[in-house]
Amino acid sequence: MNIVEAFNKLKENPKLKIQFEDRKFIEIEGKLYCSFNNKAYIHVGFVDEYCFSYIEIMSTDWEVVE
Repeated sequence: MNIVEAFNKLKENPKLKIQFEDRKFIEIEGKLYCSFNNKAYIHVGFVDEYCFSYIEIMSTDWEVVE
């Protein structure tokens, strides 16, 4: 799926996690958290403030993992 579909699923169900390559994203109370290589989640800002690379935006390798 693409990035828009992935984040729409996360918005519909905040209990889900979405993943792109080695990064997982979760949402807690409207804030976006990211985990790199299965390490602790860090706060990266609000969903609409986080900057994604061109590769992340154009990719269809996004997936829901939980």
